[in-house]
Amino acid sequence: MTIVPYKAFAPVDHKPWGTLALIAANLLVALLLGFPHRVEAPWGFETPPQPAINSWVLELGKVRPLTWVSSAFVHFGWIHLLGNIAFLWTYGLMVEGLIGWRRFVPLYLGIAILPSALVQLISLGPAGLWAGGASVAITGIMAVALLWTPRNRIRFFYWVFAAAGTAEVPLIALTGVFLGFDALIVLFSGAVTSAALFHTMGAFCGLGAGVFMLRRNLVDTGGWDLLSLRASRGHAPGWQAGMGGNPEPRSPREALVDVRDALEARDYAQADDAYDGLRSLAPKFVLPRAELRELVQGLLQRGMREKAWRRGEEFLGAYPEEAAGMRLALVRSLLKGGRPQRAQDLLARLTDSGPLPPAQEAAARELAIEIEQAIRRPHAELE
Repeated sequence: MTIVPYKAFAPVDHKPWGTLALIAANLLVALLLGFPHRVEAPWGFETPPQPAINSWVLELGKVRPLTWVSSAFVHFGWIHLLGNIAFLWTYGLMVEGLIGWRRFVPLYLGIAILPSALVQLISLGPAGLWAGGASVAITGIMAVALLWTPRNRIRFFYWVFAAAGTAEVPLIALTGVFLGFDALIVLFSGAVTSAALFHTMGAFCGLGAGVFMLRRNLVDTGGWDLLSLRASRGHAPGWQAGMGGNPEPRSPREALVDVRDALEARDYAQADDAYDGLRSLAPKFVLPRAELRELVQGLLQRGMREKAWRRGEEFLGAYPEEAAGMRLALVRSLLKGGRPQRAQDLLARLTDSGPLPPAQEAAARELAIEIEQAIRRPHAELE
């Protein structure tokens, strides 16, 4: 089973320069120095020089402080490296988006250093064992993201036996599975030295750092971190509080949570208004496809066709690979709302993204007939 996240849905306050720099550093180390491996001498011959990258790994049984940092940039193959880069990009974007690169990079390196130093200083594990990779620091960043932005969503690629595809879930669900799986391995293995142990140590370092920064007001989560959410459980969501005269959301993160609270309550008019507020704060941000689709469908069900048509056009532009199904829904709504000409124009673009599945093609033919009949009837179509 393979699960690789590749996209986070979260408006950010800072560009991910630190995340990009760390990704570039990991790639450069691999391209310039390669991957560590032991070089054995043939029987009876002198041992040849070892690759320079071998001195970068974290070796148990020795105390070498420089490797506490360097080992975080060493990987044992391209799959190891590229997998870590995918996780670093997805989670680094969210965490750095809250605090900027000046705090993110020290946080990342601090999480990488502490478990490595602890393992070497207490001589945990058999002497001569090698360790390396960015995953310790990344696991810590995942724990920070879980603490600070639990209500964000993540899109990931999965490959399970013969099935492969993409899916989208809340951050708290995906991250909880990864961290929980490592913790269970450590629990049932007796805490032997392993990747799971390093990951769990990194996660605890990340949680500790995340709580410390929250307590010292070194990060502004807009009140949507796990600690604040637990403290305010039972209070009205932000979009409801705003109806009572409270100020509008102060940040894109607050506005995004307002949208999701309204969607969860199935108050689609409020969700649409909150989304307008979010777009005014973060003009380039687009809701994840599942949430935007729910908003369009909810608006249609409530009879708010103009709002639904506007959000539907946004969906078509953001997610063209799913345009056919959304266009069919919008065409039906336009026809029902007395806009046959506009429905015909939208139906004409239905095959822009390629041939339709048989069921959708049959539905499109039926709609075309209904539109022609509606156009022939006397009507006043207002645009």
